[in-house]
Amino acid sequence: MLPGVWLLATVWALGGVVRAGMQSRAAELLYAYWVYRLDVEVSSAQYVADELAKPGRDSKAPPPDPNEARPWMVANPGPGGWNEPGDWRSGVVDTSKPGLNFHGFVRGTAQSGFGIQYGRLEGQRRVADPWAPRLSEIQDIMRFPFDDGTPLGDINNVKDKFRYSYRGFKLEDLLGRLSERVRNEPAGSYFKFDNVLTILAKRASDLYAKNPAVAGDYFERMIDNLQDGRLVRKMEQAPFKIRAAWKFCEAIDLKENKQGPKLFESDIKTRTVTIALGAFEGMSYQDFDVTRTVKGLENRMDEKDEKFRIKLAAALEKEAKVWKEKYSWDSNGEIHGTVINREKELQKALTKQLAGEGRRPALGCGYPQAKGWGETR
Repeated sequence: MLPGVWLLATVWALGGVVRAGMQSRAAELLYAYWVYRLDVEVSSAQYVADELAKPGRDSKAPPPDPNEARPWMVANPGPGGWNEPGDWRSGVVDTSKPGLNFHGFVRGTAQSGFGIQYGRLEGQRRVADPWAPRLSEIQDIMRFPFDDGTPLGDINNVKDKFRYSYRGFKLEDLLGRLSERVRNEPAGSYFKFDNVLTILAKRASDLYAKNPAVAGDYFERMIDNLQDGRLVRKMEQAPFKIRAAWKFCEAIDLKENKQGPKLFESDIKTRTVTIALGAFEGMSYQDFDVTRTVKGLENRMDEKDEKFRIKLAAALEKEAKVWKEKYSWDSNGEIHGTVINREKELQKALTKQLAGEGRRPALGCGYPQAKGWGETR
């Protein structure tokens, strides 16, 4: 067979897919961080109000300290503990707000292994406000240099244990006390990433109901991050869809044409997709185009192959509708399409709640069901 589109997609994937994967994880990291900060702010304010309202409280007693009580749920408890001086560029902890800043949050929820730690020094250099980082500042967080000077590994070598300085969430530590809501759900199901995103959104929905004035700004950021994560994750998914299309067609070809294959990888056609919204506006990639593929087969194949072509085209058009859910497994065993679809659902639900269209926040706004999410609040 002639070298075809999968070879080209593989070459592109070495740079494009890896970078898209890093950018989608950065957007999803910010989404989780904003849920955490929303939880800290609303829960701390409620804790202080409740403590001050207790009958018989000594008026001379020191004010209640949320950092001591830690009334929030996301990332609590976790191995991150308290803010460390190293979480601050100045080396002095800012106590003006309760909870962890961005660097402390990442430190406390990140996967650890091989002695790898989040590149906090680079994070301090790039992030202007450690309480409120921008996606543009942390989009390359997975490749921030190691604090101890260990060289970063080859980004394209999946076996290189030093290719990332940030490897993603340790999900139990991210969910914190929310993970206590597991009932009879298997851990493998509960901690699938689409479900984690949903659990965080439902926590945010509860907090919005308690204090919409505070939650509104956080919702705006969360919606933007879900959009950015979804759009760039589709870019990450695209080469796998192209490969799936070729493998699918090749299998039918080998089955139907015993005298020899009739298809080439170059028969799989693509289209250029340009991201038109958000932080990654203007980025382009190649995605599988079923219409162009079917049309191309019609133009290329002889009349004697018409029966095979019609059968292949019908099967291809049917299968293409489910590829986003059936293919494109990432390194964690999750299906990109499932996460993409869930991010779209959550973006819509958060937007509706922000617009005040839901009477009961967690139900009336179209939030998908989260596995293991208990009824207690």
